[in-house]
Amino acid sequence: MTYFFEECSRTINLLKEITSDSQNIIRFKKIDLIIEKLLEEILEKSYSYVNHLLDYLFSNLNSNFIPYFLNQLANISIPSKSAHKIALFLIKAESRPIYQIKGLQLISSLKDSSFAPFIIPLIFSGHKPLQQQAIRTLLATPGKSEEILEQYLQDRSPQRKDLAARLMRQINPDNVKLAKIMINSDDFLERIEGIKIISETGNRKWIKRTFEKMLEIERDLAVRKAIIEAITLLGGKKAEKILQISLENEDFTPMRNLIYNSIQILKNK
Repeated sequence: MTYFFEECSRTINLLKEITSDSQNIIRFKKIDLIIEKLLEEILEKSYSYVNHLLDYLFSNLNSNFIPYFLNQLANISIPSKSAHKIALFLIKAESRPIYQIKGLQLISSLKDSSFAPFIIPLIFSGHKPLQQQAIRTLLATPGKSEEILEQYLQDRSPQRKDLAARLMRQINPDNVKLAKIMINSDDFLERIEGIKIISETGNRKWIKRTFEKMLEIERDLAVRKAIIEAITLLGGKKAEKILQISLENEDFTPMRNLIYNSIQILKNK
């Protein structure tokens, strides 16, 4: 493969030509020319070809100019198949977080949401600058990331689970699967927010499946109030029946008044 590139690649021939002087000096404008030829050459090539070609370039480019080369690649301004292939190569450079950061920056500029499956593993990176850039890029181009992040809500790692939930809330505050996790949270504010999200779906199945049981076991008054309001919002005969039973078992006067008023609202619907 290397022999093929040396014989056939216009980009590599250009690289060899401008590095042929005895001091191996490359002017920055020459690097820009390499990038220009690179974009032309890889437009209709396979990812495998691009991968090997970029590997060759990074291996043979004077190390003093690699930072500039990376910056120029990350700042490709015209969305294209070529830029997509370069971005994929960079973010998959597992042992080179700087390359991955540049790849993420390129993805952000391309506004291409198809990269979400490749970005999400990087949000858990132990390399903080890489992790932060991955989070910024994911929030800017979420695509179908919710579906992937949902898989981490049951992760054994509390840190992964918490980060996935936090990002899901930022991407879509109305995610019902996340709300189902929230209503079991130790934080009463999260439980209330989860109840609110579910109630706004308008689906009465949640009354029997979720809110009836929650009302039986919940002791926090603020959360109980949220449950009653959710049941009232969803409405229906089942809602009225559940609130009637709750009224009979309720001793706290302010809560009894709330339940009674909610029942009257349902009767008048």
